[in-house]
Amino acid sequence: MTTTGTEARGLRERKKHRTREALIDAAYELFAGQGYEATTIDQIAEAVEVSPRTFFRYFGSKEDVALHLQDSVWNEVLAAYADQPRKYPLLVATRRAVADVLARIEDGSLGIDLDRLTCMHEVIHENEKLGGAARQRELRQSETFLRVTAERLGADPAVDPRPAIVTGLVVAAIQLAMHSPVLLAQGVPLLERIDRCLAYLEEGVNYPGVEGG
Repeated sequence: MTTTGTEARGLRERKKHRTREALIDAAYELFAGQGYEATTIDQIAEAVEVSPRTFFRYFGSKEDVALHLQDSVWNEVLAAYADQPRKYPLLVATRRAVADVLARIEDGSLGIDLDRLTCMHEVIHENEKLGGAARQRELRQSETFLRVTAERLGADPAVDPRPAIVTGLVVAAIQLAMHSPVLLAQGVPLLERIDRCLAYLEEGVNYPGVEGG
């Protein structure tokens, strides 16, 4: 039996996918065991029995493999947000998009492992340098969120501040969910923290003050 060109390409793509996933798994196992700073690219490659050169075919740096899942989740959220029907107000559409992605993470249909995602968050939280890099990537991804928000509003962000206001609030809520000492101390799972913070935002933040005191 001969292998067609299409079948051969399919086999190569599956092999590439397995190698990429193995590198991510090895990286997070090492990050969890000995810390992000102590882990080297050589160690990650050795754990998968590939060369460092092969590692660089998939990831440009140790930071890239560490934040690959964050990038993947953001890309899924942005796509889901863009697909939300225009009948929904902005914050409702945002929460629906995020809830859809989180549900697909939980049921495994998105192909993003929840344990791996939780490990990523812990690694980011424990390393100040990596945390800064993660926030910089979030800011770049928020530019796409702003553009989609402006399109949904029919607004020009160059003269209308509303898209930037909504984007800033959403990004702040997600960052708070990721890093809030209050929620971390309560032991609230990561996905629940994200949904809870977006729910607070959707409800509105014009809270009445407490009289007296």
